[in-house]
Amino acid sequence: MKKIIVAFGILNGLAFSKNLKNEVYVNLFAGRLPGIRSVTLRPELNIGYDFHLGIKRFDADFKADGYYGSADTGNGTKRNKLLQLNLKAIGLYNFYEDKHSKIGIGLFAKDYQPLTSFKPSITSSQVIQYGAEEKEIPTNDNYNFGSRLRAKYCYKKIASSVFTDVYFYGNRIAPNLVPYAPLLSIGTKDKLFLIGDVNNPKLALKLDMRFYFERKYGNKIFTSHDGLAGTKREFDLTVGFMYYLTKNLDFHVETYGFNNLNRGNSSTLPSGFKDGVYAGFGYRF
Repeated sequence: MKKIIVAFGILNGLAFSKNLKNEVYVNLFAGRLPGIRSVTLRPELNIGYDFHLGIKRFDADFKADGYYGSADTGNGTKRNKLLQLNLKAIGLYNFYEDKHSKIGIGLFAKDYQPLTSFKPSITSSQVIQYGAEEKEIPTNDNYNFGSRLRAKYCYKKIASSVFTDVYFYGNRIAPNLVPYAPLLSIGTKDKLFLIGDVNNPKLALKLDMRFYFERKYGNKIFTSHDGLAGTKREFDLTVGFMYYLTKNLDFHVETYGFNNLNRGNSSTLPSGFKDGVYAGFGYRF
């Protein structure tokens, strides 16, 4: 009984701690996303949950996103379906911290689960054809994991995070729906507060960028063409605005573009783009 009381006290303390942050959000979508199993998703509704816990020098984050809408598949367009569930977990140890910044290293894991079974939009032979030139390593795994190095700065008008992910295993679906094995990604998440600041936000400009390298067969060393034993594969960009109705409740509008950098079946131009816009509300508690 004492153990139960102690455990309840710890959980109750965490629930009201400034180091524990929860957010739920709902978005209406108009656009396309690359879906697991090589289908094009046309989500209409996105519901998500974001959890953050900071204890001393450790940060733990968990995020879940569910999508509902239509999908372009090998059997045509399927409407009014539960599409996909994306899960992400990150754990970091901050070896440097001061009042406004921190630098940490740790592990991440991501899992992508199709909620409805669809026939792929592209065939296995097309995957091989499109990936042959860049010697891609195709995989059908639904998850990936690796290590993250992150630097974070938050002060007055700026909240910024820059990170590098090294992938140990897993895959990603490119905008042209070809699965590939990422080697390395570099990204940034930034907020510039146009009105207010980090402690009293009102209107913010939001910018997310991500650049992916992929693994290749055979290439083991750094070269000027291939980079870190891989090749340039994908560049993603999201830009939007957040208007804070209260400190905990915001309305946001964001537009995104997922750009395929490999040429696919063209000898001159990249193929496969996924872009769109979404708007919704987020509530932090």
